[in-house]
Amino acid sequence: YIIELSTLVLFFKEYHGWNSATGIGVAQSAGDLTAAFLMKLLPSGSDGGESSAGFCRRIFMQPYNLSWLVLLWILCNLGMAGPWLAAAVTAQVLMGSLLVYTLKFTTDLCLFYSLGDTGVLLTMQVWCKTFHNAGACFASILGPLLYSEVSPVAPFLVAGSISLTTFVIFSVFFACRVG
Repeated sequence: YIIELSTLVLFFKEYHGWNSATGIGVAQSAGDLTAAFLMKLLPSGSDGGESSAGFCRRIFMQPYNLSWLVLLWILCNLGMAGPWLAAAVTAQVLMGSLLVYTLKFTTDLCLFYSLGDTGVLLTMQVWCKTFHNAGACFASILGPLLYSEVSPVAPFLVAGSISLTTFVIFSVFFACRVG
């Protein structure tokens, strides 16, 4: 997300010829606001401890809900890297919602695996926020560098590749751990 934020206006102006800073800003905010609205509107999605849920239902529950979000990150990065303005704007709007839901589902997963132990929860949260912030710092340098030195779409291809690696590692780990 930071890669997208660090190159957003420049990317849309130079790569797609979109000169409306207001339009870009509205599209950027739309995803965040959509996610906030949906969080208020939709139920939390807790399974109520049902371990006997069917396969199709289980793959959309915790922890696999995060896998699906990472898969959507891959698609959004590919949409940003594509030649179509409509796909890039749609991906940009979705990225705002994905960020909000990724942070929420990560917190939910930490709550679940802390088993009610506040110390464990706080430790997990510190690690999550530390890795998130380190990644943001790295991306804020890497994104503009890739944009200017390699190609305007390079930051999104790199972010998509990192998301793909994360998707595989995360999904395989939890598939082995919880089935």
